Parts: sequence; structure tokens; C-alpha cells
Amino acid sequence: MVLIIGNVIVMAMTHADMTADFEFGLFMVNTIFAAVFLLEAVLKLIALYPRQYFADAWNTFDFGVVCLSVVVGTDGKCSPRHQTHFEPSFLELISIL
Repeated sequence: MVLIIGNVIVMAMTHADMTADFEFGLFMVNTIFAAVFLLEAVLKLIALYPRQYFADAWNTFDFGVVCLSVVVGTDGKCSPRHQTHFEPSFLELISIL
């Protein structure tokens, strides 16, 4: 729960006219959160096996959000300036509910 609240706080810190250092810091923290949530999804997938894991609609939704945030967030690049225009933040906020 602490990680989810921390992720929400970091997502809320985005604003106009951010310095490059601040933007890079947010990018790195978001990347760390995405990695932790991906690790959680993979561990649950291993523990429950795919059939039982994907039988739960919330697990399926969370897995989709995690995969989307990893793919879109990194976009194969290592810089926040190369991100796509799609932000999965809305889906991440919905998954918190």
C-alpha cells in the first residue's frame, strides 16, 4: 500500500515548466515503481500459475496496466524526453481503486 501511495504522489508531482533534472528524477522514480510492480505481477504469476492468475479480472487488469506502463514508459529509450504522448497514469490510478 505504501508503494501505491508513493506512486500516486510521484505522478502528482508532474507540472509545467519542470527542470530537466526534476523531469529526469521523476522518470527514474517512475521506472523504479514500474519495475517493482512488474516484479510483483511476475511473482504472483509464478505463485498462482497463469490459469489461476488470469482467472481473476483484477489480476488481468493489473498485469495489463503494468505491461502498458513498462512499454509506454520506457518506449525502448532511456530518457524522459523520448517518451510517447500517451501517459498510462490514468490506468494506474484506476487500478488503485
